[in-house]
Amino acid sequence: MYRTILCMNMLHTRRFLFLTFLMASIMNGCSGDSTDLPAAFELRFAATANGAEVGCADKISGVGPSGRHQIGLSDLRFYVSNLRLLDAKGNPIPFTLDENEFQYKGDSGSVALIDLTGNTEGTCAGAAIAFPEGTARTHKAITGKTLVKEVTSVTFDLGVSQPLMKATIANNTAEGGPFSA
Repeated sequence: MYRTILCMNMLHTRRFLFLTFLMASIMNGCSGDSTDLPAAFELRFAATANGAEVGCADKISGVGPSGRHQIGLSDLRFYVSNLRLLDAKGNPIPFTLDENEFQYKGDSGSVALIDLTGNTEGTCAGAAIAFPEGTARTHKAITGKTLVKEVTSVTFDLGVSQPLMKATIANNTAEGGPFSA
């Protein structure tokens, strides 16, 4: 697993495909000035190349040692686990994840499936791939509730943590797992 530390000011590197992450707060429906109430948050993910968002219908140029090649995305999915929202001093801020078919929280931890590509257009379409495995569904943000105004940085792991993976395997069949549809 790779640990990713994310600050609000990210730099983009040319010629490589990077994921950019934005913390966007959505105002809750409560009135008043209280900052002690949890509000909805979204941690959004996007594939970018050369500073611009890219998807299945886009060609990514400048690839390869000479920079003369171009590619297209065919499938871009990954798991995010061990999410931590931190304040300015690096202290964790409590949060709850929304429950949905892409986000799972159990006694052994939590995980979210990020799926940035569907299977209906461009280089992601079934006809464009030798062995297509993607789905039409996409999920581009982790959502939940927290004290949004306190959050200054985010950390997470790419992949599923070992304790969560072992608990899921021990307690579910392939058809009954947290992300089965």
